[in-house]
Amino acid sequence: MASNGWNDRDPTIPASDWPPALRSQYEAVATVLNESADRSSELARKTPHRVMRELYEQFIAYSREYAERIRSYTPEANGFALVTVGLAATLTAVCDAVRSGAAGARSPLVPDAPPPSGSMAKADPDNPQRFLKDLNPVCSQWLNTAKQFGDDTAAWRSVDPNIPGNELDANQRAINASVMSVMEANAMETQLLGKQSSNPIWADIATLSAQYRRAYVSALTTYQPADNDLQIAASSAIGTVSEACRTVGA
Repeated sequence: MASNGWNDRDPTIPASDWPPALRSQYEAVATVLNESADRSSELARKTPHRVMRELYEQFIAYSREYAERIRSYTPEANGFALVTVGLAATLTAVCDAVRSGAAGARSPLVPDAPPPSGSMAKADPDNPQRFLKDLNPVCSQWLNTAKQFGDDTAAWRSVDPNIPGNELDANQRAINASVMSVMEANAMETQLLGKQSSNPIWADIATLSAQYRRAYVSALTTYQPADNDLQIAASSAIGTVSEACRTVGA
């Protein structure tokens, strides 16, 4: 999608004001998303992992929702695109962390997450429903927590993730050391908020994010660039829920 200028579009322009070229661009994206959603149904069926299945299913649901809204697009519809992008980024980062070996190397350092509470009917991979269709009272606290985390980790984001830990200067090492407690606290809080949402899929995504955040923290003392996939998975999962909250009015 990015290759046809999609990232450079102005998402505030409604369909009623689209010139022909922009309309063609949106229609092409709708086709790509629907095709990707159809292919993801088979992936959802095949994966033995509950949370990965949920991520695939939510990618399907939000992709189709956004593609459908393109027909009469208004700026509010862009939020569904942002959820779709967040889900795709989470899935990609999880897979990249496996391929690079980062997940395998760091997972033994992270305690197992508690099992999900309650039961949930298995979704139909051909027609999954969005996990958040109405405003949840936890959304406001979730968004505030995400913003606070962004503010508290501004210095850490200035450290180039492509530099191995043994090549960082003293200031960069100090920044990484200082952010560890912030990330641990954020992992605990977001996992708790997910549980408080009383939404099983939200809780699973929150727990996944927390576990990947903890894995990243465990990697900081012996950091290698491949470990960055761990924090991308964590951050993308957080952003996915944030954008889903905004689509329902948070």
